[in-house]
Order: sequence, then structure tokens, then C-alpha cells
Amino acid sequence: MFTVFRARCVRFSGSRRAAYMQSSEPSDGGAELCDAEANCIEEQLALREALNEISSKCRRLIHAYYLEGQSLKEAARTVALADSSVARTISRCLKRLRECMA
Repeated sequence: MFTVFRARCVRFSGSRRAAYMQSSEPSDGGAELCDAEANCIEEQLALREALNEISSKCRRLIHAYYLEGQSLKEAARTVALADSSVARTISRCLKRLRECMA
């Protein structure tokens, strides 16, 4: 979920930068970029609200694994979980996050 969200925003940023570099004059593509930017901002706000609704343990685990790029073993140490249960816990946390965003 985070990877998809981050990829969309990065793609948007790249397309916006490319459009700006190609032309200094506004064109019809500007409206599309504004829509894409608005969608990206809306998704980001929804994600922040959903992250506030899940437990702090889930937030720390998701942050460590997806945003900091830690391995499962490193993320498990971050929240004091057994290595064998961290993948299931991340799965449950993502399920809760999806439910909150729905």
C-alpha cells in the first residue's frame, strides 16, 4: 500500500517536473496535473488519518519496514516482536489500515 502510494506521488512529481521543463507557458495539461496533485494530497491525508487510527505498534512496524526499508528481522527488533511473527503482524496491520481507509 505504501509502495503504491509513494510510487504514484513520485510519478506525479516526475511528470509535473517534466511538464514544467518542456514548457514555461500553461497548457491544458496543467489542469490534469492539478487533478493528479489533488488526488495525491487526498490519498496522503487519508493515509495519515488511517495511520492515526491504528495502534502505535502497527505504526512503528509499518514505518520501520516500508519507510525505513528495514528487514523483517530489524523491524521485529524495533517493536520487540519475535522474528517468526512479524510478517503476520505486518499483514494484520495493513489489513487494519486498509479498513480504516475504506
